Amino acid sequence: MAGNVRELANFIERAVILTRGKSLEAPLAELRKVQTQPSTQPARAQDSNEIARIVKETINALNGKKSIDDEQAQKQREEIIRALAECKGRVGGEDGAATRLGINLTTLLSRMKKLDINAKQFS
Repeated sequence: MAGNVRELANFIERAVILTRGKSLEAPLAELRKVQTQPSTQPARAQDSNEIARIVKETINALNGKKSIDDEQAQKQREEIIRALAECKGRVGGEDGAATRLGINLTTLLSRMKKLDINAKQFS
């Protein structure tokens, strides 16, 4: 992540942490700091996309919407649960959920722990 994007991400994170209520209150005094070295690089499209993503996720978080990461985790959770149900709760082995999902047993166990999935519920 480029320096300016990282600074913006940190600024937005601080604003979210410091804000009370539903409206984002940005610590504008931080924006007025004098820059010691002028930037010589033009903003890249990738930096602009990164800024847009950070702002969108922040706004969604403030509005109580799920972020992209939350949506991906939910899809992954549903996929694991479906595989466990089809395998009757069996995680490993030739007819287990890990094989069905095409991932290592340890990877599946790690994801199940992260997503709070108990295989015994499906046996």
